[in-house]
Amino acid sequence: MTPETGGDDASKTFSTASLGVAEETSIAPIASFDNIAALLGSIHTCRLCSAVIPSKVTRSIIPSWNAELVLMAQAPSEHGVRLSGVHWVDAHGNLRPLGGTYLESYLRRVGYSINPREQRLPRPYTTNVLQCWPGAGPKRDRPPGAVELSNCSKWWQSEVKLLKPKAVVLLGKPSAEAFIAACNLSASFNTLLESQGTVATFAGGSVPVFTVPHPTAPYKGPRGGRSEYYELAFAALNGHLHSSARNRGA
Repeated sequence: MTPETGGDDASKTFSTASLGVAEETSIAPIASFDNIAALLGSIHTCRLCSAVIPSKVTRSIIPSWNAELVLMAQAPSEHGVRLSGVHWVDAHGNLRPLGGTYLESYLRRVGYSINPREQRLPRPYTTNVLQCWPGAGPKRDRPPGAVELSNCSKWWQSEVKLLKPKAVVLLGKPSAEAFIAACNLSASFNTLLESQGTVATFAGGSVPVFTVPHPTAPYKGPRGGRSEYYELAFAALNGHLHSSARNRGA
């Protein structure tokens, strides 16, 4: 068994138990997590795409997940979840710098955290439109191909259908465009940036989406830079989550 498919090198990853992660069974607070471990196992063993590099470990079940909020990014990075089993966390159990720390600052505004040391706030569920690392490109990771994204669409759609979130945050243009294509939305990435809370329908369900530039990528649009769009999206997301909470209590 090669290191890329979970061989001996996988033992070098940090122990998720030290971060409050259930290693064998789900103890997540909502019933829809009952089958998530099996789904994550199927995702990990998928080998439909020959040009991608599979993760070394299966994604971990996190007791502090609150799947009312789902984050959707492009693909696992080389040194993140594919080694640790936890999105935004490196193989040593640390929050990844740049993207992780930037995103964390906005998530805390809406009552969530991706910091593995956080003990109070719940963790949003994170997935990707491509479940394996695509490999390195000339400057950043290689952009996923259309067939790869199509192959992976069933996986993230199954996750979202199972979890039934109150909101999905699309992180970056590639993830937004893949989501748009799968949901047959008549919108573009730029349209979604200006229309926070657009409702997407797929797999027999619907969910509002909030869209931002990728937390590590430079961006410039009509409103300004990356931070202006994060301010807009997370203000709208905060209002939506509070409204959902009030409706549950009514």
